[in-house]
Amino acid sequence: MARERKLLIFGSDVQEQLVQDQLSMLNKETIGLQDRAIKIMLIKKDDLLHKKYAVKEGIFMVVLIGKDGSEKFRTVELLLPQKLFAIIDAMPMRQAEMKNNRQSK
Repeated sequence: MARERKLLIFGSDVQEQLVQDQLSMLNKETIGLQDRAIKIMLIKKDDLLHKKYAVKEGIFMVVLIGKDGSEKFRTVELLLPQKLFAIIDAMPMRQAEMKNNRQSK
């Protein structure tokens, strides 16, 4: 099982402004990203992940992959960090992490 969640950002070859806007939003939330073990990955146009996640080249898309390796969420719009965190915080594995963190303090 993966130790981190992955946020795949597609479209850097064509939708550069959307990708930069998405990264800018996320980069302001480093503590929230670290707390939820989120690794941000920019996916280039020739990457095999386009095929794996059925994302057409030239499309801006954000795909969240959980620690279990399965897809949890996708959108073709900018993903606000607060929405990303709410999606993750509602997941059973994240609920368990938060409970364990509270108990270990």
